[in-house]
Amino acid sequence: MELLARNMKKEHIRLALLHVVPWLALLLVAGCMPRMTVTQTAHYRLYDNLSLPPRDPETWTDTAIPIPKGAIVAFMAGGQIYDPRYQYQMAYTQPHAYLWLKIGKDGSGIPIYRGYMKEPLNINVIKAESDGSLYYRTALRSPESKVGRYTLNVIVWPEDQETFFLVDSEELARSHPERIQYRYLPTFLARLFFTRGDYSKAEALLRSQRESPKPTAHDFILSSRIERSLGRQELARTYAEKALEISRREANATGEILALSDLAWTTSNLGNHKEAIRLAEQALLMAKRLGEQWLIVDRHLDLGGLYLRADNPNEAEKHCKEGRAFIASYGDRRIGPECYLCLGRAQSLSGNQEEAKRSFEAALAAATRWGFSDVLWQARDHLGRIADKQGASREAFTQYAQAINVIEEMRGKLSDSTLKTLFTEGKIGVYERMIYLLIRMQRDAEALEYIERCKGRALLDMLQEKAFSSRNREENELLTEERALAGKIEQISRGLGEGLGGESKEAEDRSAKLSNLQLRRQAVLARIESLNAELASLLTTRPLSTQEIQALLDPDTALLEYFVGEQSARVMLVTRDRVLAFPLAAGPGKLSRLITAFRTDAVEEVYKSGLLLPGYDKALTELHDILIGPATGELRGKRHLVIVPHGVLHYIPFHALIPKKGSYLLESFSVSYLPSASVLRYVRANNKGNHTALFAAANPDTDLTPLPAAEAEAREVAALFETKLLLIGPQATKTSVKRYGGQYDLVLLSTHGEMIESNPLKSNLRFTPSPGDDGKLTVSEIFDLEIKANLVTLSACDTALVLGEQEAFPQGDDLIGLSRAFIHAGTPSIIASLWKVSDDSTVEIMRAFYKNLRKMSKVDALRQAQLTMIKSDAGLKTGSERAWSHPFYWAPFILVGDWR
Repeated sequence: MELLARNMKKEHIRLALLHVVPWLALLLVAGCMPRMTVTQTAHYRLYDNLSLPPRDPETWTDTAIPIPKGAIVAFMAGGQIYDPRYQYQMAYTQPHAYLWLKIGKDGSGIPIYRGYMKEPLNINVIKAESDGSLYYRTALRSPESKVGRYTLNVIVWPEDQETFFLVDSEELARSHPERIQYRYLPTFLARLFFTRGDYSKAEALLRSQRESPKPTAHDFILSSRIERSLGRQELARTYAEKALEISRREANATGEILALSDLAWTTSNLGNHKEAIRLAEQALLMAKRLGEQWLIVDRHLDLGGLYLRADNPNEAEKHCKEGRAFIASYGDRRIGPECYLCLGRAQSLSGNQEEAKRSFEAALAAATRWGFSDVLWQARDHLGRIADKQGASREAFTQYAQAINVIEEMRGKLSDSTLKTLFTEGKIGVYERMIYLLIRMQRDAEALEYIERCKGRALLDMLQEKAFSSRNREENELLTEERALAGKIEQISRGLGEGLGGESKEAEDRSAKLSNLQLRRQAVLARIESLNAELASLLTTRPLSTQEIQALLDPDTALLEYFVGEQSARVMLVTRDRVLAFPLAAGPGKLSRLITAFRTDAVEEVYKSGLLLPGYDKALTELHDILIGPATGELRGKRHLVIVPHGVLHYIPFHALIPKKGSYLLESFSVSYLPSASVLRYVRANNKGNHTALFAAANPDTDLTPLPAAEAEAREVAALFETKLLLIGPQATKTSVKRYGGQYDLVLLSTHGEMIESNPLKSNLRFTPSPGDDGKLTVSEIFDLEIKANLVTLSACDTALVLGEQEAFPQGDDLIGLSRAFIHAGTPSIIASLWKVSDDSTVEIMRAFYKNLRKMSKVDALRQAQLTMIKSDAGLKTGSERAWSHPFYWAPFILVGDWR
């Protein structure tokens, strides 16, 4: 049959009895000869109308349909079996009630689901965890007295054909208009991917469904759940409300119940726990009226989770036990993972740690069985917490490591960088617990690596994805080989990191295999580098090991990497030969208050009124004691500090911290910044040392306040260079910047900037509008540019960070939007500002910086320009204080990237 089917697209093959496939003869002898059509396409195989007569409930019958491991398999059942002694066919004879499937003799039972319709859909979609023949049984009592039969359609997509699901499912729906199951196939495929944490594939299928002429309530319900998981609660609520509207219009009670439940969860996520519980209780009441046991139990689990949110573990445990009782009677099916997880959390909050541990272990087993990735990492995390509290450090490490691996596997399936950042935000606590555990275990170097795995990943992902745009055939073949080897290396490395190390034979075999793969990958990278050195540097942009970070540091340089967790904070000090972890004497709350105090007194008040208020130095002194103080003893002999901030710490100029009255940190060290230590290898590879040609655009014609001082600044700087292109006023268009910016060594952009924290990709630099554009060069557009300049200077307002509209610091990391975008575009170093800057002081500092740059490194050139500002007598004076010496004027500019 394989020979006949190979390469036949959309062609039906009627299987010939006893001639084409020998196993049909066996089925005929067994008395269950199916009438079945097999369709082979380039992407999938469809087994159509397999006839399934009643069988002994204890007997599994082999259908001889081969299922390969890793395949996505859709089952769609039909027909009825009933007892002729009764006048009417009974609903319980539908396939969803008594038809079970399994893959291989030792496989687990797979149910057929009713679906969410008045008329049962009888459908299921699974991912095959093993290979083998497909078996079925009809679990009917006294099958010999039953009349009728079930039918089964099976669609098998091999593992490497997943990219065609959307096209295939739409085509199947068109070619089977009489079968409503095919219309719902994309929804159930999306349901599978959602439970497995592959949100990108699920969303692609659901988007097509939502835009179809007849979207279903369940399409919007699943969409709501995905958005909840990604933290976009308002969009989740919109989808839940749409599902509720469709369900009520179609009198679909099941859909209404599910929509109410999703609306309850979204309401809770938005902070209204009381209203969320009311909605969930309304859904439970409706489910009881409907009499559908599965819906009732699910609503109890909703209430269990919502009561946990409301800090009522006793009420939560009561509802979760309703689910556990149902599992005891009917099996866990798919409620087991969430039920046991919810119960374990309630028991843990009530202090019953041993009972909680058993519940989390049950959740882990059920989540593994059903492929529930979201429950899987949470169960591991909770088991790690229990082990951590009990002092079982090795067990805690193993559980946390496996939880993080699941999170990163889920994250890796997301195709959009913004989604990846949103996805990671709510899971920082797992990394925090792992990092602090490793520090307690005196494994500081490993703690640093987990910090790097947690922070700045969106930029690293985008840099690596940029590598896979090569159009050279040989490069593409090498890229494919390199990615496959890198995946295998990561898989084995994780296994060794999860307790498989030591001196066992298995560990030795894994280590040997890992070494072999690493040698093969190095050979491939060497070949890629010989063809395209820049491409090779992109491929190695991943979280670096501690040793790799140390090798990139100069002997006189210390890197300070910060981690601000949910409860406390740490700093990792890294030099060529040492890695040390220090606790900070302040948590995120106090750090936020001190940073807010500094920015209010020394930044916002000066910008608004021009008043240089005293007292700002208190916050800078206290912040120095907290952030730099613990590592001071290890900084002797160092002259350069590399700061890797985290969270709220992106909002302060570390170089302006005050170690003692009358001095700044800048007076003892040169200071540069990185969004992630792992980015250093990428920016270092892009630093060609070229400083001779300048491109400058200044004072564009916009609807904002003109910048005559910026124009003067650009003219003065341009006068220092023989090779240059200077665009002023109407010439300073976005089109010109995009066209010429990548052709010069140095780029100076003296214009207005706008940081939009609610939508960072729309943050922008303003230029003169031209036909076809509004003059706004957005972060999103910069990501797509190729700018090989050695340095980009953003001499503008708001080019690094500003406070949000609600005067709160954004959560998460990767906050320096414009700087990050230019790094992605290929620029190794960026000068940007941390707040709205003064025109006059900016001219002074830029003039001095570019003069210094002719004979110094970038970081020293900026430091000397800022020191000149601190010590200058220029400008107005307030009492005995020089105006330019105030941090508002000299401190906003920071060097991000390579400092050389």
